Amino acid sequence: MDNKLAIVTGANSGVGMATVEALSDEGAKVIMLCRSEKRGKEALQKLSEKKDRQLELMLCDLGDYDSIRSFVSRVKEKYKKIDVLVNNAGFISLDRQETKEGLGAMGASF
Repeated sequence: MDNKLAIVTGANSGVGMATVEALSDEGAKVIMLCRSEKRGKEALQKLSEKKDRQLELMLCDLGDYDSIRSFVSRVKEKYKKIDVLVNNAGFISLDRQETKEGLGAMGASF
């Protein structure tokens, strides 16, 4: 994975954070895609304390198309290609939720 660029969504906890750790341990530069700046920074700090890693925190709300477009623009400005994309972000809701565009939010609804 040396010199590869990976993006992991939902990277601030659980499987996402473990995936960031594993990819970076294999030599990848990993963009940690998080919705919450606070939780993202905490995860970044925790992972960086354990080992010298190539990590970058980028914020994006995957339920907001404007936020997604902004994130994509930032990645395109900075990088030529993405080698690995791990779509890990998700949520569980007891009620149907919609994006601000009026679309059904993806996730597990019960």
